[in-house]
Amino acid sequence: MGTEAFIVRPFRAGDAAGVRSVLAASYGAEATPSPTYDWWSFGCSTAISGFMVAEAAGRIAGVQPMEIFPFADGGKHLTGALLTGVAVHLDCRRRGIFSALVQACEQEAWRQNAAFITTMPNEKSRPGFLKAGYTDLGRRQLLVRPLQPAALGGKLFPVLGHLAGAAGGVAQAVIKNIRVTNGLTVRKISDIAPEIEMLAARHEQLFPGLRMRRSAEWLRWRFLESPLRKYHLIEARDAKGALAGFAAATMDDREKFKVCYLMDLFVGEKCHAAALLAALCELARNEKAEAVAAVVSSPALIDTLSHAGFWLVPYWLPLKKFYSVARFNPNRPAPAHWQKLAGWYQTLADWDNL
Repeated sequence: MGTEAFIVRPFRAGDAAGVRSVLAASYGAEATPSPTYDWWSFGCSTAISGFMVAEAAGRIAGVQPMEIFPFADGGKHLTGALLTGVAVHLDCRRRGIFSALVQACEQEAWRQNAAFITTMPNEKSRPGFLKAGYTDLGRRQLLVRPLQPAALGGKLFPVLGHLAGAAGGVAQAVIKNIRVTNGLTVRKISDIAPEIEMLAARHEQLFPGLRMRRSAEWLRWRFLESPLRKYHLIEARDAKGALAGFAAATMDDREKFKVCYLMDLFVGEKCHAAALLAALCELARNEKAEAVAAVVSSPALIDTLSHAGFWLVPYWLPLKKFYSVARFNPNRPAPAHWQKLAGWYQTLADWDNL
């Protein structure tokens, strides 16, 4: 595409082919279509899009999807912006396109009164965001729970390198059963119950932090309308039939090692988590998965998963690091707890590519 001048503008429906061309040039043909571009940004009915593209010589040279979502923090409702995977054509790099795309998204986010923009960069894109003034919030915690003894030896830890980006490692650990002491009834479901929003509100009190709001509409879009991935949903109800918990998971094959990813979990009481996690582990075993993995930010949720037998993977082990960064609206004061990841509530449901 040479060194022609470029312009940055909002995405239009006719740009889809050009976007896929940039993706193929950046990540290989096997990467397209991808969840990032065909799902989050091409058909999201629960968000206001701020998708920006860079155009040079009449062709798409770079893309930066952005969605404006409802967020919540301590009972307060606000608006936040989420950036998903940026991509710049190989022939157009080092020309300022990355920065121009991000700046255009920022301007649109502030125009729509977003309190912040956040994203989860990889090792390559993170320096660019930090250079642009984004706050380094920290790293989300990777947790893994083996499901069978064979996973302790020659299978789990070599593949943990693929899961987390590093190879090798030996751990002294025991796979313990999850102790369930309540009388909840847990079952798989195929739709989202209307009372899920009341449950999500109770869960927010138990596990505080700035989060994307889990409305029934959002959950249906996130887990039931994905064209590219199957999700398993389970719910827990108490003896009176009241909704007490919800969990979502998906399966993925990693180097002949099947992993169940815990995407989202919320409960009305912390003690209810054990029943859901025990049911999730049983579901994963039935699906021939050998481990359950989670990536979360909330200290309270990390503690709950740890008590259920999930291992905290040390930060020094993975080469793949689960970063989060944010930039705050210069016209609105940002609370101090937003500056660190412990003040946020993020799960894999907030991530755009699983």
